[in-house]
Amino acid sequence: LSTTGAASFMFYAKFSQLNSGMDAIITDWPPSGATININYEVFGGTAHRMRINLNTSRASYELAHDLITADFNSWNNWAFVFSGTDLKIYQNGIEVESMAVALSTISPSGSVIRFGEEENNSAFFTGFLDDIHIWNIELTAQSVLDYIDCPTTGNESGLIGYWNFEEGTGTTT
Repeated sequence: LSTTGAASFMFYAKFSQLNSGMDAIITDWPPSGATININYEVFGGTAHRMRINLNTSRASYELAHDLITADFNSWNNWAFVFSGTDLKIYQNGIEVESMAVALSTISPSGSVIRFGEEENNSAFFTGFLDDIHIWNIELTAQSVLDYIDCPTTGNESGLIGYWNFEEGTGTTT
């Protein structure tokens, strides 16, 4: 993933409460350069939260959203939106967290985006993922709502990756 100015990550997730630790959802952790980590974790032994980390050689940002009991064992839509000056988390189309950032480029070198796994770590996701979208644009609040109600076709402007996991039975995803 390499983007200048904006990036958006959107997906559905269903998972149970963890007892401890962290489950990776989307990671881009190259040998050098920027890292992007979106995960579900138990923080401080009791707080359950969804979290995004953006790290470069110039800055590091973390934004987290605390989960409630109703968030577990049901499908939720999550969007993590980076504009270059803001980082936002949406849950089911509602902005639930935001923070100002000063990071104009996300440009990992030599990396592979991973779903449900973090490189060099045993942070495997123990839940279900669906309709993963990766964009090199900032999705607006309205766009997030629109893509919840009407999934992408796969050829929208700014869409750089889309995995809908709708292949049916077999071993191909």
